[in-house]
Amino acid sequence: MAFCGGSEDRNKQAEAAKAQPAGACKDSVVPCPKALTPAVKISPPRCPFLAKGKSVKVKATGTPAGGTYSWSATGGLVIGAGAATDEVTVTGGSTSAALADSTLTVQYTLGGKTASDATSWTVYEISKIEAKLRATPCRRDGTGADSMPARTSVATTPVLDANTTCIVKGCGELNLTAAVVPNTVPVSWSVERAPDDKGDLAGLPALADNGGPLLRKLKANATGSFHVQVFHDCGGKGKPGADDGVIVFSVNIVDVLITENKVIKRDTLFRNNRSNAAALVVDSSSTAGAVPAVNAVYTDAEFTKYPLSVKLTVTLIGGGPKKLRGTDRIRLGFIQTTTADSVTGTYADGRTLKEVIAVNAALASPITGGAPAMLGFPVRDTRGASNTGAGPFIVSSSDVETSELAAGGRQRVVRYVEPPAIALNMAHPVTAKPLTGISGSNDFDFFLCAYSDQFDANYAVAASASWSITYGSYTPAGGWTTAGAAVAAPAAMAVHSPPVRAEDLAVERCAPNFVDNLKMDAR
Repeated sequence: MAFCGGSEDRNKQAEAAKAQPAGACKDSVVPCPKALTPAVKISPPRCPFLAKGKSVKVKATGTPAGGTYSWSATGGLVIGAGAATDEVTVTGGSTSAALADSTLTVQYTLGGKTASDATSWTVYEISKIEAKLRATPCRRDGTGADSMPARTSVATTPVLDANTTCIVKGCGELNLTAAVVPNTVPVSWSVERAPDDKGDLAGLPALADNGGPLLRKLKANATGSFHVQVFHDCGGKGKPGADDGVIVFSVNIVDVLITENKVIKRDTLFRNNRSNAAALVVDSSSTAGAVPAVNAVYTDAEFTKYPLSVKLTVTLIGGGPKKLRGTDRIRLGFIQTTTADSVTGTYADGRTLKEVIAVNAALASPITGGAPAMLGFPVRDTRGASNTGAGPFIVSSSDVETSELAAGGRQRVVRYVEPPAIALNMAHPVTAKPLTGISGSNDFDFFLCAYSDQFDANYAVAASASWSITYGSYTPAGGWTTAGAAVAAPAAMAVHSPPVRAEDLAVERCAPNFVDNLKMDAR
């Protein structure tokens, strides 16, 4: 039925249309208005990545206004507060198996009709940073470079405490690996200095690509305390936001500065008072070869007893307001290597008896036949089988004298003393002919090395030098004399500042040892 007529009728028709409920399409005396079509749009997220355990709010706008909202999620997303409103809280519940495998959907209902919109997300997790430091390889065969375990950080904020990783400046590079799931999630890296480091500490360690987005190398070329971060940079600001996944690896890098540097040699201590009818024994010290133990407490007064004494005063510079952070983890000592050995006894028939260093420590000495294998130089000069920590240090090396400095840092006094000796048969072991002369020398390199007790197979060298010793003369008529007995050594060690990797010099940290494998060759 329709209204017909003039303007009065048309006004009544309009009033009736206004009174009819929207969407009512029953038989009526008025025409049904045009049906409403709802629409909805999710506001673009800051980025389509959400860290596991983090939450964000997501908003949708439905038109026309007045409808109802219903949110749902699949994959690793979890719906929180606001599931029936225009703004919902979404949490990363479980990590995605692949990029964009989680979906957030909103439905908007108005007038019996429903519209929807959906966005794809990736729920990711950055769980740790692992740091590995290359060990100083055994120089003889190149083994042991990958012998130290990784240090791991799962911290999400900067932490500097007693467990913070510590390395020596110049020791090489920390190889960093970030654990990220999925591993194709884009991440950013940064390094910054601890804000409480003393103001005169400057510069940042170099952080460089190491073959992939999850791999970096941190060079030990700055001093102080530092925080390395790996994060997903959702906001594109170069630093992590509140809802970004982030792991922080903190590290103290300690410099080694030499402030006193003395090498003392004495040619006046040679003696042969341990000789007897069977052997000529020449000592270069007043102690018959005895020395203090590794890290024993002794003073400069001990130097008067030895042909070679070394004393270096060192300042360790770490992080923090007093430059002490990390310095308690650094150990110092001397690695000495034998670089040549030409000590020889000559006998009346022209035969010789020579010092050699055999591969087989159990080989009988003197060697009178066969062709046993000999070690090539350099050969480590200490005792024992340990290749880590203080194990490679020469006996008598000591760094136990320590103090904190008012100007910042920690002082260590590092000493060692050395008393080489020789012993030669008075009669040749094969022919029994008498000794007629002695010649040759023992030659050495020595290195002041530093290591962190957390990476005790990596050594950095702060100073190095060479020295040698000869043992006088012998004649059948006059016997042994000090003629030609001498110590050749510099007055100070060559300083490496900053320290350099021990593997870049001729340092041998690994057994076998000179003393343990020393034999006399009578062939």
